[in-house]
Amino acid sequence: MRIPRQSACLLLAFVMSTSAMAQTSEIQITHGPYLQALTETSVTIVWTTDKEAVSWVEYGTGGNFGSFPTYGGVVQTAQRSEHGLIEAFTTTHRITIGELDAGQTYRYRVFSKHIQEFKPYEVAYGGSVASDVLEFSTLDPEKVSFAFGVLTDIHEAGDRIDSVLGAMALDELDLMFYTGDEIHYYEDDSQLFDGFVDVSVKHFASRMPMVYLRGNHETRGKYARRLMDYFPTQNGKFYYSFNHGPVHFIVLDSGEDKADSHPVYAGLVDFDRYREEQAEWLERDMES
Repeated sequence: MRIPRQSACLLLAFVMSTSAMAQTSEIQITHGPYLQALTETSVTIVWTTDKEAVSWVEYGTGGNFGSFPTYGGVVQTAQRSEHGLIEAFTTTHRITIGELDAGQTYRYRVFSKHIQEFKPYEVAYGGSVASDVLEFSTLDPEKVSFAFGVLTDIHEAGDRIDSVLGAMALDELDLMFYTGDEIHYYEDDSQLFDGFVDVSVKHFASRMPMVYLRGNHETRGKYARRLMDYFPTQNGKFYYSFNHGPVHFIVLDSGEDKADSHPVYAGLVDFDRYREEQAEWLERDMES
């Protein structure tokens, strides 16, 4: 059949238009998922997307292993909500799964559904994206022994950390501690992801948690105050404690390395009082 040239142009324009619409409706996971705040009974899973979305996590264990994620067994779902509202229209997703069993292995995958329009009385959804099926194990107070890794002063050296992690026997570890100064300062999210998060996800962080400790360099930069968005903790503070096997871990945050009055901080830090607060907390933790 012969199509008139004008009709052909219109047909081509229509195909290009629908193709562009299909591309704009797609959503991608850009970073993660990775594990944070792992305890004996809970874990927080963090990831980001390239478009605003509403997200959830599906997880299961035991007999579900053979069927997950085809829903032949019982699969549970977790979402994040605060004050009665499910978190939505965001590109950073942090969902905590609770009421887990200690020392148990779980399978999970994360989902994000694009919110194309978010009006007061009308929400338009686009496509969805899901991660691969992954797994993690909760902390176990009955474990007799275990191994953990420690990396420090990474300072955004993603390529170097890639080599280091590639040489480690990560399958033999239960925890990986990052003990401060993972970045130079916090001015852009790419410093986190290019500097160490993405390579950590590549090697271990979707199945074994990064136990992230804040260094003095993470307190610097215009976005330093939103670090908890990407590295949430069990108590919402950068100091806390937890147990695994026969070990009681205490995580402290010493803040900056100069007096609060130093001009470089421009009057915007309060670490002296913060350390006093931690000292009081540490006494109570040790007594427990």
